[in-house]
Amino acid sequence: MRLIHQKYLVIAGATAAVAASVVYAAAVWAGGQKGSKRSSTTTATKRVLITGAAGQIAYALAPLIASGQMLGPDTPVLLHLYDVPAAEGLLQGLQLELEDALAAYPLLQGVVATTDFAAACLGVSVAVMCGGVPRRGPGLSKAALMAANCAIYRDQAAALAAHAEPGVKVVVVASPANTNAWVLQQFAPSIPAQDITALTRLDHNRALQHLAAVLGVHASEVTNVVVFGNHASSQFPYGHLARLRGEPILQQQQQQQQQQQQQHCLEAAELEDYLRNEFITIVQNRGQHINRLRVQLSPALSAAAAICRHVHDWLLGTRPGEFVSMGVLTGQNNIYGIVPGLVYSFPVQCSNGSWSIVEGLHVEPWAWARMKLSEADLLEERALALQYNFYPKSYQLTSIQPSSTSSSSGFTTTVEFAQDFTVTYRGTFKIVSNKRANETYVLYQCGTPNPMDSADTEMGLDANTKVFQIPLSSVAVADSSAAGFLAELGLIDRVAFSSTFSYNTCLQAIFACGQEAVSASAPFDYDPSPENDAEFNASLAEWRQESAAQGSQVDAIFTSSASSNPKSIAVTSFADPGVLKRAEWVKFVAVFFNKEVEAETLFSSITTDYQKLNASARAAAGADAKTVAWLTQFGDTLTLNYAQYKKEYMEDAGGKLIPSADLLAAGAKLEEGLYSTVKYNFNASVPAQKTGFINVLKTVDIIFDDTYSANSSHLLDLAAFKTAYGLSDAQAADIPAIAAGQVWTFNKRLGARNADGSVGSDWFESSVARPDLVLGDFVKVITPAAAANAQLKWLRQLSDSQVLSFSGPADCADVKTAANAADRCSRAQPARICPNAYRDCATGELRTVTDPSQRCEAQTVCPDATNANTTATPKNAAARPAAFAFGQLLTALLGMAMLALML
Repeated sequence: MRLIHQKYLVIAGATAAVAASVVYAAAVWAGGQKGSKRSSTTTATKRVLITGAAGQIAYALAPLIASGQMLGPDTPVLLHLYDVPAAEGLLQGLQLELEDALAAYPLLQGVVATTDFAAACLGVSVAVMCGGVPRRGPGLSKAALMAANCAIYRDQAAALAAHAEPGVKVVVVASPANTNAWVLQQFAPSIPAQDITALTRLDHNRALQHLAAVLGVHASEVTNVVVFGNHASSQFPYGHLARLRGEPILQQQQQQQQQQQQQHCLEAAELEDYLRNEFITIVQNRGQHINRLRVQLSPALSAAAAICRHVHDWLLGTRPGEFVSMGVLTGQNNIYGIVPGLVYSFPVQCSNGSWSIVEGLHVEPWAWARMKLSEADLLEERALALQYNFYPKSYQLTSIQPSSTSSSSGFTTTVEFAQDFTVTYRGTFKIVSNKRANETYVLYQCGTPNPMDSADTEMGLDANTKVFQIPLSSVAVADSSAAGFLAELGLIDRVAFSSTFSYNTCLQAIFACGQEAVSASAPFDYDPSPENDAEFNASLAEWRQESAAQGSQVDAIFTSSASSNPKSIAVTSFADPGVLKRAEWVKFVAVFFNKEVEAETLFSSITTDYQKLNASARAAAGADAKTVAWLTQFGDTLTLNYAQYKKEYMEDAGGKLIPSADLLAAGAKLEEGLYSTVKYNFNASVPAQKTGFINVLKTVDIIFDDTYSANSSHLLDLAAFKTAYGLSDAQAADIPAIAAGQVWTFNKRLGARNADGSVGSDWFESSVARPDLVLGDFVKVITPAAAANAQLKWLRQLSDSQVLSFSGPADCADVKTAANAADRCSRAQPARICPNAYRDCATGELRTVTDPSQRCEAQTVCPDATNANTTATPKNAAARPAAFAFGQLLTALLGMAMLALML
């Protein structure tokens, strides 16, 4: 930290210098510089901060403030001047000049000049933000300009909120002033948004002057022009509401023309044409014209005068019947048709330190179109700001400490294999896209603003975008698609409602306790005949009611398909064509819980193990790879499956498939469907095709059958398998796989039977998430030499002596196993998944918690995070020490400074 004073010129970085700087700042806070009190007035001294104080605007502004033109002739002021260390010399020069002129400025109580922003903000009542990267020439793109200024105002917001006086009034001058003010509002939430404004008074004053010149009067005689929109070339100066000596100018011109008393330069028709055309162009381009004349130096004196009048009218009030132009935050009621969430210049009236937009003024249709052009310009600037990760690093989702630090892969998700989803990080929110379901989700960090409140179309999003505050803490699992991923991530305790087809024993326990998940999709499996319409409509109405009721109790509903339900999340992992592509959807599920690191770590381990086992199996199989067949049966249709992921599993386990040409030659019909399914079908009712099917099986060493049945009763044993495929004992004896007992199913892990006889199968639940373990099963059967230590998890070998086994709710370790159902269902409330960033409701500040054990205790969800600034108590209001405490602090700091000097 550096403070600059004629008696204290310190060097940044030295311990003694830091202590001396703090001591000096404390001394200034206690009562100003020694010998600088210049006024005997009883009015309290106001501290005014000027950033960018080494620049020309500050050079012109400081004397005006010192002479009372900002706060009035009776208010003493103490100037706080701030600029970056590179401008230290110019900053010190301005301080010395002001001190030399103290005799000429009785109101000026002293000057603090510093290159430390926190010290500059200490106790200020007014902050004039002139510092920033200016628009200079064509070399700086708008995006680069926004990025540079976002960084500046992002970093300064927290210090201003923490150290300024409660009720500080902030006016942003540096271009792009409107959007800089918006950024400042985002990061200083404890400062009410209405106390942060943008300067458009300079444009307003220019409009007054040019209109007065045309009318042949002094600018002080003209009032009520309006500058709508952005302080940029898109601004819209509107002169049709202007008044001359209190009367509408157009009406006066018409009356005087009729009475032949015209004394001004233009007739009424000429004035109308001037206001629609030349007047607008002149005001819009005035700043650029001055820049050219001053050889790229921006207007300084006129800007300084405008700043003074802006703050003066804001604090002391506008005159009755008059309004001025100020860049202020648009409200939620679309005043003049302008979208909410922009800092936009409106006509305002001020009283007692507050402003209010003047509503109901007549605006011509052509003028409204001009206003919307400036709105579009501001929307573009805000979109650029949102694209820039302008949130401080400690608040960004990409750098917040995760709950696990076991991986060095970082906090963001990187999609390596999957082709059906994407994740994009933008500051404190994520945009997740499921391309298969054509759904987009915006996930914003708990305690931070909902980005959809301030930007939607400019982010490429639309009204169908689903919005979730993360991390999710309570979900429904409407089918098995997400269950395996949730289990692998340790998130089963987030499930409040479970599907009837769940295998996971704890999900079964949830279902058994009456917490059945409602499908996220409407019931369409009905007979559409007219006589059944009433029944269907009743069913649909019941579904809607149940869905809405359940949706109100959870943060989200995981399903396997697209849905219009705003809380549904489609996990279509099964459709991504490939083993590792399907498994990588663990990252998709993880982003909703801020579990990226866990997902990245898990998937990296899965990928490594899978690839190692794949290499071992292929090497072990060599030229003697066994021929395998993956079968399903449905009625008379007998199928050999060649879906991409099934083909990968068979070959990666060291097996080989029957060549497609051989299947076609045997009479199979090729069927290619959704989700990269490839099937070769034989019709068992056609003798030639049945014979062809049997012939191809005669070349097979191992058979895997995953024919689906809700109750899994069709493949209890080898006899059931032969019956299902219509094979006689003689035919089966000629098939090597059957003769050797190498027929396998995937129903080793089944859930408890439901009342209707249905069961859940773990093959459809967790196998997608763990391809490394699935491959282990296949290698154990196909190439056992490469998997000597593998344990079969899903595959069950069919024999006449085997029976099915089932796992039920009582097997869940998290649920009591008492016989009494009420006791069994009284699970302890699961611990919350706590975010790594949270908003302090008392101050409105974003904070991070790095200790996982303390995150839940520290995290607070404010009643209304987006409006926390309206109810928050500024931190400095409660934390400022009393005089005695301050004396102790000052004594301690002096001791530290002396010690540092001695060392």
